[in-house]
Amino acid sequence: MCLAALSCYAMIGHLLFGPHLEAWGTPFRAFESCWDMMRWTGWRFERLRPTFEDYDDSTSLVITAVYYYSYVFLMQFLYANILTVPRSGTRALDQQILA
Repeated sequence: MCLAALSCYAMIGHLLFGPHLEAWGTPFRAFESCWDMMRWTGWRFERLRPTFEDYDDSTSLVITAVYYYSYVFLMQFLYANILTVPRSGTRALDQQILA
């Protein structure tokens, strides 16, 4: 599930930001940028700023904000689910240890 969401956001990011930012210029670089955003390695909303500086209206700013914050929210949700899912068989192991 995590890789599917990552791939979808990478392709959307490539289409949105590819013509404006070098980090999103190719699909591989877009995937790499999404991976870095997911790992919180210095990616913030300000790094996407050049995509909407040239326009007078706020539409591109809103689209960029929705893209970035929906990605951050979804990845945090997926991380929380990955970290809180119990492994299979841990209950039986706990009962053996306590017995």
